[in-house]
Amino acid sequence: MSEKRNIVLITLDSVRADHCSFMGYHRKTTPTIDKMAREGLYFENAIAASVDTPQSMFSIFTGEYPLIEYDNRVPKVWEREFRYRKTLAETLLDIGYTTYGIHANPSLSRYAGYNKGFKYC
Repeated sequence: MSEKRNIVLITLDSVRADHCSFMGYHRKTTPTIDKMAREGLYFENAIAASVDTPQSMFSIFTGEYPLIEYDNRVPKVWEREFRYRKTLAETLLDIGYTTYGIHANPSLSRYAGYNKGFKYC
């Protein structure tokens, strides 16, 4: 089997791309991400699927459009929806990657089903 490349997906809430130094900002605001961008791949024109973080992450994790009707106060909706969809983390796990999920956002926790497919979360 060929050696797998490392994959690191970084999502940042409320960060302006025009204030990241790897995107041309004159101050050194994101030195670690700058190094990762130089050695890896990044997307200059990414567009969020929704204004809400849980809906956007649903799209990132499943490749599907987010649910139209969603109430942030009802996390059980996401548990049900994730149950029926294969996630990016599951796909990577299936092909031999070790998957880690690290976050500080309670809306993206295991209680809403966002840990699906992560070996460590």
